[in-house]
Amino acid sequence: MKAVMRRRFAPSHYYLDLHLKLQNLKRGSKNVEEYHKEMEIAMIRANVEEDREATMAWFISGLNREIANIVELHHYVELEELVHRAMKVERQLKKGGRSSSRFESSNSNLKWTSKFEGHPRPYKLQWLNDSGEIRVNEQVLVAFRIGKYEDEVLCDVVPMQA
Repeated sequence: MKAVMRRRFAPSHYYLDLHLKLQNLKRGSKNVEEYHKEMEIAMIRANVEEDREATMAWFISGLNREIANIVELHHYVELEELVHRAMKVERQLKKGGRSSSRFESSNSNLKWTSKFEGHPRPYKLQWLNDSGEIRVNEQVLVAFRIGKYEDEVLCDVVPMQA
């Protein structure tokens, strides 16, 4: 009965759209738990029954690269173990503060989000402090919005003493 109802009332492109949504699913700004739930729902709706290795590979490929790189170092038997580890890594990265930072001013006119990346051509600076040279080996792409104006700036990152 269920199959007859689907054939009768679901558009012909419905399952294709569901499979495309599942294949293009990324974590984005969602936390790991929300991403996992969305992936499970998409798999159920698309009627996809993969073996657990394929499902785990799909899950890892949708994670942010920073989390995926750490999670891939371990071996997992079950998807739940993988999800738990990814959530733990996400918490550690948030706690550490080095992965990405997010700022929103109190007047909500100024907003920016940034993510640290390795510098393609690291170099040394000598004139920033009296104690010698400083190695610049990270960059950050700062996306900001002031009112309706939006832009991105690529900045070099140097250590700072407060």
